[in-house]
Amino acid sequence: MDWYEPIDTLYCTKHTVIYKAKYIKNSSSRINILNEEVVIVKTHAERNPSFERLNGLRKEFNIARSVYNSNNSSNIAEYLVLLERRDEKYEKVAIIMRDTSSRNLASITPRLGFDVNTFFKIAIQVTKGIRSIHNCGIVHQDIKPSNIILDESGNARVIDFGCGTKTNKEQDGKNVDVEPTYGTLSYVSPEQTGRTNHKMDFRTDFYSLGITFYHMLTGSVPFVSNSISKLYHLHIATNLPQLPSHLPQVLNSIVNKLANKNPQDRYQTANGLLYDLELLQHRLSNSNTEPFEICTRDFYRLIDFGNQLYGREESLQQIQSSFQKTILHKRVRVEVVKGYSGMGKSSLVSKLLSTIKKSNVAIGKYDQLERNITLSAIGNALQTLLAEMISNSNQQQLECLQTKFIDFFKEEPVYLLVEMVPSLSIFLDSSHQLYNKPPPVDAKNIIIMLFCELIRFVSNLNHSLVLFLDDMQWADMESLNLIKMLFETTDYCMLLILSYRDDQLTNDDNLSSTIDVIRDVVPVGTTTLNALDIQTLSKWISDLVHCDTMIDPKVVQIIHGKTGGNPFYVKLLIKTLFEDRTLWYDISNNIWKWNMNALRSAKYSDDLVDLMIAQINKFSGTRRDVLTWLACFGKPTKLFKLASIMNMKDDQELIDVISPLVSEDLLLFVGNEICFSHDKVRETVYAELELVQRALKHNVIAQNLRSDPTRSTTGRDLCELVNHMNQCKSLIRHGDHESLLELLRYNISAGLAAQKTFAFSISLNYYKTAVDLFFELYDQQEDCWSHFRDLGFESHMKLATSYLQLDNYSEATIVFDMLLTRAISRAELVAVYNKMI
Repeated sequence: MDWYEPIDTLYCTKHTVIYKAKYIKNSSSRINILNEEVVIVKTHAERNPSFERLNGLRKEFNIARSVYNSNNSSNIAEYLVLLERRDEKYEKVAIIMRDTSSRNLASITPRLGFDVNTFFKIAIQVTKGIRSIHNCGIVHQDIKPSNIILDESGNARVIDFGCGTKTNKEQDGKNVDVEPTYGTLSYVSPEQTGRTNHKMDFRTDFYSLGITFYHMLTGSVPFVSNSISKLYHLHIATNLPQLPSHLPQVLNSIVNKLANKNPQDRYQTANGLLYDLELLQHRLSNSNTEPFEICTRDFYRLIDFGNQLYGREESLQQIQSSFQKTILHKRVRVEVVKGYSGMGKSSLVSKLLSTIKKSNVAIGKYDQLERNITLSAIGNALQTLLAEMISNSNQQQLECLQTKFIDFFKEEPVYLLVEMVPSLSIFLDSSHQLYNKPPPVDAKNIIIMLFCELIRFVSNLNHSLVLFLDDMQWADMESLNLIKMLFETTDYCMLLILSYRDDQLTNDDNLSSTIDVIRDVVPVGTTTLNALDIQTLSKWISDLVHCDTMIDPKVVQIIHGKTGGNPFYVKLLIKTLFEDRTLWYDISNNIWKWNMNALRSAKYSDDLVDLMIAQINKFSGTRRDVLTWLACFGKPTKLFKLASIMNMKDDQELIDVISPLVSEDLLLFVGNEICFSHDKVRETVYAELELVQRALKHNVIAQNLRSDPTRSTTGRDLCELVNHMNQCKSLIRHGDHESLLELLRYNISAGLAAQKTFAFSISLNYYKTAVDLFFELYDQQEDCWSHFRDLGFESHMKLATSYLQLDNYSEATIVFDMLLTRAISRAELVAVYNKMI
């Protein structure tokens, strides 16, 4: 800028430069009203910066200025003015800050860290600065030593709001519309990596502050790596090392509390942290080194549902008891968990699984959109478990595992399972007898039998297995047959947990009869999750707002009346009330308050579907596209696949987009995959999507799957492809014979693939679709037969055969009788009669 002359460069990167400058007295600028001879200037380093760079400086200035003006805090850098200049070619923006002759904390931290007294002087001031920032509804997102400056008098100030983000509403404690800006890697919080399911809110600054305090006390950061992914992993999964033993134990507790991986387990407010720091400083100054309880003044200001279950204590105890009996008696047991959607069936089982340390755990989930993929949940569960076991084994352990596998299966044709459980291929040598032995002739249940054997094998590896199959109301017939066959022998150690929505079963449902069959063989416990009662809901809401006594009964009755005590809808309603300011945190009095009139008049439908739609509709553009793409995928999807289909440059761009969706509890990260937090969310998004848009998205997914060279052209990969192709059948124009014939042949191929795994009920659906497509070729049936007779004959033969395989002789006879009238050669007649016999 022409108004200031640089004196000394303080900081310079590819995009940003910060320098000390003096005012040019003969300048015609209006800046002389500042009466500052020497200032600090922050501006862009590029000659022709992008709009985003320029806007970033404007945003930083506005955030920093609002914090300073609101608090007049001596612990916040004073941003004086924003300078902007435009000419024909370039645009320039510069932030002018008051010069306090300061140095950043990183440059003056001793090699072995500060002494305790100096630490407290700085740490308390920094905490006051962060309190001022948070009280303005700002998340700094880049707390680190180089963003803390000290002047010659020892006054500390927080600087650099370039990553700062303003929350949706000031002082509401909620980070709804935060655009995640990733800070410095050595100080970044787990939720800033975009690889956890934790929300981005004020507590991210406390984690970074904990790492900063550690650096101040030891002279180094706790986690070091040249690999970004490794550093992310350390922040997410590795506990902070202990501070040196000469430091007070309470100080170690404070730092570890700040840097906890789980935001719920960190300090929740700057006030709570400040109280503990000042108390410890005072006690040490009086030579009192006795430990004390921290966080006694840490009053919460966030609505955080956490992982605690309410009203499910007896149910959890029952399943835990069943698991303990499984281990004790080394026999198979079954637990059935049922209830309406949203009652917390999956959460209950997840709570149990989180306590299991030594047993193998396999988790599978059936999906409404994958009902045409046989044994999907069981195959996915075993694949995930075996892949994890393999990745955690060294070469010697892997060889031992392979030996056990081959000894267990001997000459069984286990290679038949490789397509559904690819990890098995590592145990099989192509020259081994397990590959060479052909499958038994007419062995209808061979695949199911092999799956049963594989489950028994896995249960023996670590002495026990917990197999959890979720959403059993969507299970295919082959899965139910497998479950029945599992209990032909019970001399192995496994707890099988089945969960399902009992409101989506019919009187003649196959799942109910399957459970009845199992009950005759092994102990079966049943847990029915009902709606929460008034007392339990009162306890839950009281804990949410950190009220020592029970919450106002009128509040509980209204919420119970609007939600029916369904935990999923309770969460949804309370989140909405919080965002609408019907429920808010009063900072001045450190209490939560309710607007009773607004609560009573809140217009939500009885089932709150409208409320969920409103939650989803808050997002538009790219974020809404993410939701609709995931709904059409119909299952957890790898980040790189979703990024590719949405034409994003990499996973990180996608993570940036979906972070607010994770914060809103709409999506969850599961490893390197992303999925909906609850089936209700997926179902609602899918139902809201127009039929044409659904078809178009399924079409793009199908094209993407077809062009993927890593995918198989047979088996489950083929079935997944054909499922998406069938979903976009409506896009085929009338008279487009080529497209209809292609889809028809794909359905025949998928039917054959399903038959190879003895999934006859699924193959039947593909053949039915093929026959339907055959008759769509022309308006008149006779025209279809006259133009494509051979294809019609083939598809009907496969349909009839599929009916036979399911012992549905009446339907098979109808199709065979029709085929006899269409046969034009002796060979065709013989083929039909042979099948009929």
